[in-house]
Amino acid sequence: MRTQNSKYILLLFIAQLFLACSNPKKSNTLENSILNVVKSFKDKDEVTLNTFISKEHGLITLYRIGVFDQYERTETVDFENPVPSYLPYFEFTKDFKIQFEPLPTIDCGSMEWSKTGMFCDTTKTNHLLSNVAKNLRDFNYDPISDQDIDAFIALENKSHRVVLCDNEGGELIFYLTLIREKWYLTIIDRVTSDCSA
Repeated sequence: MRTQNSKYILLLFIAQLFLACSNPKKSNTLENSILNVVKSFKDKDEVTLNTFISKEHGLITLYRIGVFDQYERTETVDFENPVPSYLPYFEFTKDFKIQFEPLPTIDCGSMEWSKTGMFCDTTKTNHLLSNVAKNLRDFNYDPISDQDIDAFIALENKSHRVVLCDNEGGELIFYLTLIREKWYLTIIDRVTSDCSA
């Protein structure tokens, strides 16, 4: 009986290994998508980067003007015309390995991150976009509907936040969302490290 179970387990393992190796979607893993998005930002490769933007959802960029955090939806990334226009994308000189662990935080006093590198915490869901939308509505700045806020929450629930930071001014914070078995760039966070307000 024990030998039969061992053979069954070995056969099951080989079958799973074969399926994993023959899976054409393997290149669309979260890790590969993160690396490709970061490489596209680093190389300023708009063509490749824009293939990661869903035609249906677009790209939402969060930023701060004055007291309120804002958001703007676009169809593409344009390095010559960033959102917001006064804040160019940072230059990266280093390559980082992805670490799947808790995300770093920024200290607005020292303007330094608690740790540097590239991080993705797949165990937590971040609701920055929906909170920004709620604040804009609650303070009568923008008449955002409950339906739009619910859509933001649904998007956030399928997303993973990635923080890349080096304490030399280089940083990129973005969200990848799994939509119909493909990872898409859906949100760029330019608020978290903005200590101006």
